[in-house]
Amino acid sequence: MNDDNQNMALWDSVCTTDETYTRKLTFGAKLTAIDATWQKRRATSLWGPYGAAWGLRNLRWGYVASADGLPAEMWLEISSDMGWKRDDDCRKKLQTDTIKKALSYLGFSADVYMGAFDDEKYTEAKGLDQQRDMVEKIVGALKAAPDQATLDRYMAAAKDRHLNRFWTGQVQAAYSARKSTLEQEGVFGGDSESVE
Repeated sequence: MNDDNQNMALWDSVCTTDETYTRKLTFGAKLTAIDATWQKRRATSLWGPYGAAWGLRNLRWGYVASADGLPAEMWLEISSDMGWKRDDDCRKKLQTDTIKKALSYLGFSADVYMGAFDDEKYTEAKGLDQQRDMVEKIVGALKAAPDQATLDRYMAAAKDRHLNRFWTGQVQAAYSARKSTLEQEGVFGGDSESVE
């Protein structure tokens, strides 16, 4: 299995979020919001100005009526399931919501959506950059483990770090990939990457 998967190039280049452009929501679920303008800036740096090579087009507006016949929900085709509220900005809000959702499918700020910002105590104590650095070291050690016993020992040490759901997922993926490589080498011998 090749870790340098070109299919992941875009995702890997945009999945990390600068915490400067995030904020904790103060209502509802304890989620992290990402600044929409920062997301659009990142897309512009990749593909050029909005409307040239990327953006929304052929916009159609409508709403789903509630049982009493009043608008219950606005929609915009791709579409957005954002609740409809009568105000001057409802169409702008729908466009912004839809752009952010579309960009998330490409991996933009995947770390936020996968829970990297969920563990407030850990985030405050260590800082996101320190977390990323630590996980990079763990993943590097797992990828270089020469045998299954060493790999298992490294994984046990990683579990002692009490990583949140997102970082645990990153470590688990590296462990699984290296375990698979070691198993292939055990069956086929030599370099498993040359085995198709």
